[in-house]
Amino acid sequence: MVVNGPSALQFALQYRDAIFPGVPIAFAGLATRQFAGNTWPGVTGLTTPVGLGETIDLALRLHPDTTTVAVIAPKEDPYWLAATHSELLRYPSVKEVYIYGPASREVLEKVTALPARTIVLFHLAAPASGQPPLAGLDLIDAVAEKRPTYSAWRGLCLGHRCIGGAYGDSTKEIVQLAELTARLLGGAPPESIPVVNAASLTVQVDWRALQRWHIPESSLPPGSEPCALQRCLVCDVPVRHIRD
Repeated sequence: MVVNGPSALQFALQYRDAIFPGVPIAFAGLATRQFAGNTWPGVTGLTTPVGLGETIDLALRLHPDTTTVAVIAPKEDPYWLAATHSELLRYPSVKEVYIYGPASREVLEKVTALPARTIVLFHLAAPASGQPPLAGLDLIDAVAEKRPTYSAWRGLCLGHRCIGGAYGDSTKEIVQLAELTARLLGGAPPESIPVVNAASLTVQVDWRALQRWHIPESSLPPGSEPCALQRCLVCDVPVRHIRD
C-alpha cells in the first residue's frame, strides 16, 4: 500500500488490519524535519524536505528592505507555526504578523491593509473543491497580486503568481519511491528498508513574478531555476519550463 501525506498514513495505520491485514505500507509526502526518526511496524517510505528556512532566506535576500513578514497559515497547525517563528528569529529586525485561515475574503482584506515593505509567507493549503470564491487557490493568486509572496510548498506558489521558494527534486523523489516500492513488491520486509530522506533543495522562482516585482535575476542565489509556468488547459495542472 502506497500512501501520500500524514493524514493518509494515519488512516492506513489505523485501519490497515481491518482492510489490508499484513500488507506493508510505503509512504511519501511527509516532511523530513517533522517526521524523520519516526518508525512504525511494517512501514517504510520517503520523507521530503520542506525548505522553510531557505525560502525565508530567499525572500529576505530579494527584498532586503523588508520590515514585516506576514504569515498566512492555519491556526490549528502549531508545528509549522512554531517552525516559522523559529526561522524568523534569525532576522530580529523583521516584524512577524500572523493571519490565520480558513481562506476567505477577510484574509485578503488583511493582506491589503499590511504596511509597505511587507512580504507574505503562504502556508494555507487550499480546501476541497466546491468552496466559495477566495477560499481556494484563487486566494493565493489574489494575495500574490497585493504583496510579494513566497511559500515553502511548491503547490502553493509556482503557477499562482507567487515568486518562489526552495523545493525538493520531485522527479528524483518519485524515482526513489518507485525503487523502494519495487523492493516491497519483490518480497523485502519493510523493516529491512530504511526510510529514505530526500535532502536536496533548489531555489525555484517564477520569472514572471520577478518581472512583476522588478527583481533582477542577478539577485538570485547561484543555482536557482527561473521558471516560466503556464496552465495546461486540459488538466489544469501547472506546466513548468526552465528558462535558458
